[in-house]
Amino acid sequence: MGFETTVVISIFFVSILVLGTNSYAVMSNSNDVISDAESIRYEMQYTKLNSGISLDSMTLDDENSTFMVEVTNSGNIVLDSDEISILVDGHLLNYDYYPETAKWYPGEEKTFAVEDVTKPGYKRVKIITDSGVSGYLSGVPDKIKD
Repeated sequence: MGFETTVVISIFFVSILVLGTNSYAVMSNSNDVISDAESIRYEMQYTKLNSGISLDSMTLDDENSTFMVEVTNSGNIVLDSDEISILVDGHLLNYDYYPETAKWYPGEEKTFAVEDVTKPGYKRVKIITDSGVSGYLSGVPDKIKD
């Protein structure tokens, strides 16, 4: 073997070594990203499967123009009261909740109050948690008596 052949083989060997090292680093990083995504997905599935809400009743206070919905956390997961979406007759509305604790524990009942901007009468209410679990209630709300 000549000198040139030895140099060419050495260059090929070093190139293969560098490519293999870079390939391993890229594949390892990709595998870490996939593993993280899978664990997040499993956590989201667990949260969704163990979450639940039930809408118990709805009342309307004509004097204050306030619409209130009583909701119970019927799941096994602690929910965040600030991460709830409330739709009344298809309109996404801002809300207040009572009791005013950010954490919503299983079995606990909360009252969500929104300003009623829709027409009186038949109402459709949908409440959606941050995990995507929702509850639905429709009908004519009870009136609060003075």
